[in-house]
Amino acid sequence: MPLPDLPRRDPIDLMGLMGLMGLMGLMGL
Repeated sequence: MPLPDLPRRDPIDLMGLMGLMGLMGLMGL
């Protein structure tokens, strides 16, 4: 889900964000 308010981020930043979300989800479980 892209954010119109913020410019497109680099693929590396996107991967990092997804990794962080995955880590938080794993910790939640």
